[in-house]
Amino acid sequence: MREQVEKASILLSEGGHINLTISIGVAPLSSDSSLDGCLAAADRALYRAKNSGRNRVCLAYEDSRLSETG
Repeated sequence: MREQVEKASILLSEGGHINLTISIGVAPLSSDSSLDGCLAAADRALYRAKNSGRNRVCLAYEDSRLSETG
């Protein structure tokens, strides 16, 4: 998804165009975790992606280690 957004070019009505990038934070939701905990972990991973240069995907794991791709 991140790569497809980066490749897309949005045409503006004035004739120009813009390119976008996105940062994504992902966290697993297991049967023994809460939705709030999962969202908090994904949010932390998202901000790590943004602070690491943006246009990245960071994964949050149950043991609180974070991994990034991008």
